[in-house]
Amino acid sequence: MWTLGIDVAKRSHRATLLDEDGQAVCRNLAVEQSRQGVEQLCQRLVQTGQPCADIRIDMEATGHYWMVLYEALVQAGYTVEVINPLFVAARRNITSRGAFGRDQAQALKSCPRNSFALTYRSQHLSLEIRFVMERVNLLIEQIAQLDAQLQDLVTEQQTLLRSIPALGPVCAPTVLAEILPVFHPEDQRGARKFVATAGLDVKQFDSGDVTGRGRISKPGSRYLRTAVMQASEIAVFRSHDPLFTQVYQRHIERGKHHLVALTHVANKMLHVVFSVLKNNRPYTPILN
Repeated sequence: MWTLGIDVAKRSHRATLLDEDGQAVCRNLAVEQSRQGVEQLCQRLVQTGQPCADIRIDMEATGHYWMVLYEALVQAGYTVEVINPLFVAARRNITSRGAFGRDQAQALKSCPRNSFALTYRSQHLSLEIRFVMERVNLLIEQIAQLDAQLQDLVTEQQTLLRSIPALGPVCAPTVLAEILPVFHPEDQRGARKFVATAGLDVKQFDSGDVTGRGRISKPGSRYLRTAVMQASEIAVFRSHDPLFTQVYQRHIERGKHHLVALTHVANKMLHVVFSVLKNNRPYTPILN
């Protein structure tokens, strides 16, 4: 029995045909990943004069590229064995092979004309794709409904928060959703609780006789932390709010890193959020 080994690739496979004695009939034959390429391979096998039953084809299960090639060869009457790529890699030496190049524009142009696809599971695959797209469309519709309902919730508080620069229609509801459970206007440390909820409070560093303040703790809500950090950057570099810009410049002049300075701006913004909600008044910058 003759053996045809195929190295499956994305655009062009490589095939080698051996006779019963292990002698190479054809070596390193290029097989394009297209209908025309598979037809040329089948014609080459027919030209050998060997019947389909006397040629066994082995190929690697590389990604999904082997599937259409496997179906086409099986339909042509050949016996095809699919091999685990791990077994192949374990039995061969890894050598450097020269990469073949093609003009990308020409390849994209020829792909639709020469492409071929699976047929034995086409109905199953199309049904699965349709179900996936229906779930995606359902999620999109549900997100739109939630966004619409979100705009109707705590509208007064959202209006107050949106008076703060960079707290727009996305960040303001996010901040409200995270801080309202811990918002207590009568609490004198309420603003610090906001900072702790965002994970922007500085944790203590204690090592032997050395005690100091280290990095931010980050144990709180990452959604609140992300929203406030993004809003702080917009308030400084886009809105150019005088209060938040002053806080940023003060720490930059002290030699602090950009992100450290933004963290102080975010800390200040959470204090402003607490003050706005507590006093029920829009934001007005007051410089120190």
